[in-house]
Amino acid sequence: MSTNCIICIKNKRTGSDLLCDTCRRDQEKWQAEMQQMVITRLRAWLGYDGQAFFQMCVEQYGNIASAVWTEGGLPHPVHLREGMAVRNFMRDMHMDLLGETLDSSIEHYYDDNWVSAVMAVIACENQEPEEVPIERSGGETEKR
Repeated sequence: MSTNCIICIKNKRTGSDLLCDTCRRDQEKWQAEMQQMVITRLRAWLGYDGQAFFQMCVEQYGNIASAVWTEGGLPHPVHLREGMAVRNFMRDMHMDLLGETLDSSIEHYYDDNWVSAVMAVIACENQEPEEVPIERSGGETEKR
């Protein structure tokens, strides 16, 4: 996020990363919006089956990153297999949303935070669904 604030531009010229209160609040708001966008897109990409898979990992292994089991005599490390697919999706999504290439700090951010993003998706899915009125034929209404 770039800023046009005179105070912040002066700070950048002197090598400081300090932001004025207004720019800091704008940056925090932008980051919160980006996080919500990531969660929304990740939820759609995972779909029901992907969310159920990661939920199973949490229930059976305590967390996603340490879930490992054996398939056909070979280890199935979730962190390396499904985790890599999630990280790659997040990287691609970043480039699509912002139209910029990834630097190593962003790569590391996704490597370090993919589990948190998946956990946020699972937490959202575990909330009680809102009751939505469904109108049936004959004028009856049912809540789902």
